[in-house]
Amino acid sequence: GNAVRQTGKVAMKKEKSLPHL
Repeated sequence: GNAVRQTGKVAMKKEKSLPHL
């Protein structure tokens, strides 16, 4: 659903914001 898509977008943004060690 739409809510799931929004959660996925937020998760991706958070992962991109975090430095990959």
